[in-house]
Amino acid sequence: MNENPSLLFFNEKAPNIANVNNYPPIIKDYLFKEREFFINFVKAHEYKLIIEAGCMDGQLLMPLIISTKTNYLGIDLNQEMSNKTNNRIGEMNLDSTQFALAINNDITNLPTIIKQQKIEVTNSLVVFPFNSFGHIIFPLPLLKMLRKMTLDVLILSYNATSIIKEARYSYYKLCGCTDLNLCEDKNGALFLSSEHLHAYGYFPHTLSTMLEQSDFISEIIPIDDIGFACHGSRA
Repeated sequence: MNENPSLLFFNEKAPNIANVNNYPPIIKDYLFKEREFFINFVKAHEYKLIIEAGCMDGQLLMPLIISTKTNYLGIDLNQEMSNKTNNRIGEMNLDSTQFALAINNDITNLPTIIKQQKIEVTNSLVVFPFNSFGHIIFPLPLLKMLRKMTLDVLILSYNATSIIKEARYSYYKLCGCTDLNLCEDKNGALFLSSEHLHAYGYFPHTLSTMLEQSDFISEIIPIDDIGFACHGSRA
């Protein structure tokens, strides 16, 4: 059986990917704006539960989500990363009724996770931070599954411009990726490496089409010249 390339990649490279010292300045700047956009988005939509798909070590969106008193579930392919997220959660001031947990698993296993943890998912959002959606090997079946679960989706990603492609190349290089290869097609820009990196930077219209094919109502929201959000809602 062929293993998930993204699982192989993050089992080896997750600490490097999460290391902020490897972020080029343009990516650091964008992540600040991504967080600023996200906190305003959360306040405007009032979800009861937010599932962060690719929570890394808890530094991305988890603190913002918990600060809004929203229930939180983080999912990451790397055990060390989910453990660090749980450690960060333990240091935070949770509301007495607030649920917060990070799990080492694959977002494609979400139905099983929800069942095992007995989590209520009414009025919930799955957010993919820092282009984590670009690492999903089979994105369309995943989106269709999330729609069947009546979950909303928010994908945070980069534009596939020359300056962003250069920044991503530099970032992956600093993370220790070798034999980096950039493949460009009608869907966006895909980076591959010997360490099983498989990271798509999709065009906005590609993500919008996938959401609509999964029976979501799609909305593209520019964040700045670097990146954008793609919101898939049920109504």
